[in-house]
Amino acid sequence: MQWPNRTADDSFAQTVGQAASGVGMRSLLTRRSDHVVLVADDRPHARALYEALARETGTRSGTIGVSAPCDSLGDIPHHYEEARRAMDVRRHSRERYGTTFFDELGLYRILGPGNDYRELETFVQQWLGQLIDYDSRHHTAMVETLSRDFDCGGNYDETADSLAIHRSTLRYRLQRIRDISGNDLANVEDRLNLQVATRVWKIVLGGPG
Repeated sequence: MQWPNRTADDSFAQTVGQAASGVGMRSLLTRRSDHVVLVADDRPHARALYEALARETGTRSGTIGVSAPCDSLGDIPHHYEEARRAMDVRRHSRERYGTTFFDELGLYRILGPGNDYRELETFVQQWLGQLIDYDSRHHTAMVETLSRDFDCGGNYDETADSLAIHRSTLRYRLQRIRDISGNDLANVEDRLNLQVATRVWKIVLGGPG
């Protein structure tokens, strides 16, 4: 778990422990550079621990990632990476604060550590390479615009609001995206591949977001 307004020090670890105890969880705690790791005896409620920590810290701008159940001590490192993946996915999502469970990630389960990043990079380059190059040359945000459009389900008003731009600006950008990439945003297969590519670009390859 990570709360931007709190350093992952002993004080925050104690706060996490108190919150976990307050919702009936028995747990062990440790710290990493920017987050606290909690090893619990049971799966936390989807909202209870987050709400307790929000109250303790005074802000809801925190993120919790939860691994799949762990059956043996030897599996803890693997499940720790699952929890980190769940937290990273949440932090790069449209709703970046709250709790995310690894076993509910769907497609994003295969986009974690241990996969062939070269294949992922090739896929992203195939579908987004021209837009990435265009953004780099012209200091624009075409890839981020496309990513937000997918996040908002293609809703013009929501997408424009999330980017803090006018609808006409969004319409122009989407047309430029079509022109630059040569992809048809109305084509189901193109949209699927582009949406996956934007998520890989943002979550796995560290694109802006």
